[in-house]
Amino acid sequence: MLSLFDVLVGGLRTQKEKTYSAPLATHLYAKESSRCEMAWSGVFPRLRYGGAHLADPERDWPGDVALRVVQGAALAALIWSAIVAALAWRGSRRNGRPFAATARALLRGEGPYPSHVLFLSLAVVLVVGCITARLAAGYHVLGTDKVGQDVLYQALKSIRTGLVIGTLTTLVMLPAAILLGVMAGYFRGWIDDLIQYLYTTLNSIPGVLLIAAAILMMQVYIANHEEAFASVTERADLRLLFLCVILG
Repeated sequence: MLSLFDVLVGGLRTQKEKTYSAPLATHLYAKESSRCEMAWSGVFPRLRYGGAHLADPERDWPGDVALRVVQGAALAALIWSAIVAALAWRGSRRNGRPFAATARALLRGEGPYPSHVLFLSLAVVLVVGCITARLAAGYHVLGTDKVGQDVLYQALKSIRTGLVIGTLTTLVMLPAAILLGVMAGYFRGWIDDLIQYLYTTLNSIPGVLLIAAAILMMQVYIANHEEAFASVTERADLRLLFLCVILG
């Protein structure tokens, strides 16, 4: 099952090397035996994808990396300028002020909001993101792991799991939290005491023990109802959803 992110970064996902490689490298990290001039010697093999566009890595690598960094920075500056210009144009039309004056006010943070901090943060994010994207088009920015997978792709991919767990846990918790909180504050008395007792009882259960018990229960259910799950992915999704429910 491929997500939208998998499709967008298909190159990082599919371009697998043989084993470890260093960040922005053009050769593997470990030597391999090679026969050269009637003798065996250890050499660092070229990567299949990282720096494969370079004819002579030792000569062309520094210039190519520097060029990609400059291109990424220029792209970031272009995007940043377009965003600032669009916001300044919108502000000038709303307030009836000249475009240049509105742009200066935004960059200096002279309005009701600290817009200069926003633009500075946006500039940093754009520069890092554009340079990384430009380098990733020709190299493994963070290198590869033991099985040759791109480490940058795995790092970005792992963010999705954190977002899924955090978002689903919040959505599971929010309705009950709002309902019980409003009831405790509105009715007071014994209802408030009952809700407080329920909360403190649940809070006294060790989180790790609760998670382990819940996952074991789900594992037993999956094992007894294998026909209800068509693939391993469905089982993994159910376990993740149940984990979010327990955390909530």
